[in-house]
Amino acid sequence: MPLKRTKTDSGMSSGMAPIASRQAANVSVEDQLHMMSAVQACVDTVVSTAVHLPQNVSAQEIGLIFQQAWRLGLKGCAVKPKDGTNCFGE
Repeated sequence: MPLKRTKTDSGMSSGMAPIASRQAANVSVEDQLHMMSAVQACVDTVVSTAVHLPQNVSAQEIGLIFQQAWRLGLKGCAVKPKDGTNCFGE
């Protein structure tokens, strides 16, 4: 994906960002895992980021996410709801 320089509200450059950037909440769970896997292949330690889950995800679906992360070679996988809460099942 081509990259471009972005500017903050103050006009300062904030580094490189994808042209077609999306908010993390709008990226599918599968795409998040594949992005983490691409980075994991280049580093020796764990990739530290949380997979943002859709609302009303079941425990079985979370188990499948962890299985897919393992199959993709991730050394760790954290999950959290998209609304930012730290609790499940409430």
